Amino acid sequence: MSYEKYTPSSVWEKDIAEVIGIDGLVALEKAFGARYLYITLQQPKPDLVAAIGQEAATKLTRIFGGEDIYVPRVVLRQIRNDHLEEGKNAGKTVHELAAQFSIKSKRIITILKERGEHARTKRRPEQ
Repeated sequence: MSYEKYTPSSVWEKDIAEVIGIDGLVALEKAFGARYLYITLQQPKPDLVAAIGQEAATKLTRIFGGEDIYVPRVVLRQIRNDHLEEGKNAGKTVHELAAQFSIKSKRIITILKERGEHARTKRRPEQ
């Protein structure tokens, strides 16, 4: 799957994506998201290579070697939210989506409302 339609929004994401591309950023977020990652000075760590591949890990080491970098999860959230919207549009209930994505139903409703979706509410019987 290509992630080219996603745009990094944080400074760290933009910097990382410039070095390893958006696909590399997504792989990095999946493996190390929401924490700091120390980039060694010489050779990339094996876990970094396993996560993003030798070429991307070498580029990160060359640019950010000797530093701690923060790996956010912003693009991953964008992707997840797209999947939530697609699932809702395909007829899945909020509860089904909550189970699938391991997040609370209330959070899904908030996400969908923020994206312009109107969560279905139970209608009161007409009196």
